[in-house]
Amino acid sequence: NGTAAAPITISSQAGGIATIVSNAATAILIGDSSGVVISNLKLVGSGASSSTSMGIYLYNNQPAGVSQSYQRMSGLEISGFQSGIKVYGGDGGYDDVQITGSKLYDLKQHGIFVLGSAKPTLWNNRNVVISDNRVWNVYGDPAHAGVTGNGILLAQTDRAVMARNVVHDCGSMGKANVGLWTYQSNRVRIHHNEVYNQKTTTTDGDGLDLDGGVTNSVVEYNYTHNNGGAGILVWQYEGAGLHDNNTVRYNVSVNDGRDGQGYGAIAIGGEGLSNLYVYNNLLIANPTKAKTMPALSIWNDKKLIKNVLFANNIFYSTGGNSLSVSASGLDDTFRFVGNNYYDTANTFSLWSNGIHHTSLSTWRSGARQEILAGADVGLQVDPMLVSAANAGVVGDPAKLKSLIGYKLKSGSPMLAAGINLAKQFQIDMGNEDFFGNPANDETVRDIGVYQATTSSAIQVAVPLSLMVNGGAEAGMIGWASSQAASVEDATHAHSGSRLFKLAPVAAGGDALMYQAVQGLGAGKYQASAWHSGAGATSINGWAIYDLAWKPLAANWSLPANTLVAQKSVLNFNLSGVGSQTGVFVYYKFRALAAGAYGWVDDFFVIKK
Repeated sequence: NGTAAAPITISSQAGGIATIVSNAATAILIGDSSGVVISNLKLVGSGASSSTSMGIYLYNNQPAGVSQSYQRMSGLEISGFQSGIKVYGGDGGYDDVQITGSKLYDLKQHGIFVLGSAKPTLWNNRNVVISDNRVWNVYGDPAHAGVTGNGILLAQTDRAVMARNVVHDCGSMGKANVGLWTYQSNRVRIHHNEVYNQKTTTTDGDGLDLDGGVTNSVVEYNYTHNNGGAGILVWQYEGAGLHDNNTVRYNVSVNDGRDGQGYGAIAIGGEGLSNLYVYNNLLIANPTKAKTMPALSIWNDKKLIKNVLFANNIFYSTGGNSLSVSASGLDDTFRFVGNNYYDTANTFSLWSNGIHHTSLSTWRSGARQEILAGADVGLQVDPMLVSAANAGVVGDPAKLKSLIGYKLKSGSPMLAAGINLAKQFQIDMGNEDFFGNPANDETVRDIGVYQATTSSAIQVAVPLSLMVNGGAEAGMIGWASSQAASVEDATHAHSGSRLFKLAPVAAGGDALMYQAVQGLGAGKYQASAWHSGAGATSINGWAIYDLAWKPLAANWSLPANTLVAQKSVLNFNLSGVGSQTGVFVYYKFRALAAGAYGWVDDFFVIKK
């Protein structure tokens, strides 16, 4: 059993690369051990078609609470196995795993596979980094009943980074496979990857995927192209656990959805998904005469997907059999604002809930989309990209910024036409765009992955709220609530055109709403909100709790029966440890007489 200071090390001697030819056996097998370093080796199996073993297999058979730490795998070349690298944490899990700078190819089931016990929200593994790897020709296993043909797969993990990997040409014999994806995981950042030419014999064949039971995760700055399925899939399956608070931003998808399954450049569907933010992506769909490939696909027939925001995206379709959006099951918790819909044939084709919209104006009037604060937003124009052509393979994630064809020309109508999501919805928009340009301008936003405009406001230290959608402009996105809490369009909103309304159905009834604000460090914080209401006989108040529901601050005597919004401020401290790495912002209205109701608007949480 090793340690980080004195690890078990398996590597080549200086001056050469050792080769382990394991034939039918697993090349390196280590169980129940911390402190492992495996580097600078070539591992060769008996061949993808015949092997039932792995290049590297690490496992932890210890019970929950007994984790193994410090695992390092780097500089490896692995081929000819059933799977390249498998890390199985079981109930105990692994902490601090890094798989970097390796090549994995000619494999049957998986390139890299990190998982734990299949128990939603257990998150056996923690602090995993999978970066700077090249994975190709993971064919899939026709004899296996499960999902095979995956390049890189992460599951049952809390805090992970999957970055700067290149995955291509996987899944030719696979089932429901994806190039790079995660499920039943929390706080995963997937960034600066290139994934292309994924295939499948059944469904999927996608580039990237936030699948069942993923929470608090981000997919950003990725380049997907020429995949059989979606460029980026966001999917929830029954029993996976909570799928909530995820973001897809600043990604480029070109020519994905080639298999004609109806998958768009981005595809969203499944059971019980909520609070998804999709913004500033460039989605280029190139359909053929025989196949329709929409830029965006949504399957929500059971209407279990709620609170989804699409903003500042470019939906770009080439002429012919084109379709910008294909969506079913949309309700008023879906918001489209500030997007551009363009077809090179100068047509508009969008299906929503069985209705075919042939212009942006009918999409507004019929579905009440692309309207913000009573004004029309969104565009139906040529975005004036430098070039919308398929740029092909880059092959080096460090060079993704060379995709200059996806920038905007001078005079583009996308410039300064986007929605400021930080101001309107209190959404963190990230610090940079796809090309590394500053993207945290307080006043000027562009549509798409390129932020060409900056202003002096970038130098102004204006604190942004750490909450999501504190001003109700995105409906109930980001909030859990009782049925008596809703959003109302009102002229007396403190800002914007919407506010939250809490209206208990009977005397003595409660209406409540709350939001989890996570990932907070130690320090002093301030929460504020603006309250108003009607009905003097009511109890109106709010509180801040830590993640174990321990009260940190509260005010349960807010004024009622006034249309003049009054500000309330709560100050609180966090240790940044355990349950004090986040808070619940909780608001409750109790009607002591029938007909009483309250309003609240513009929740903010800032670090002081």
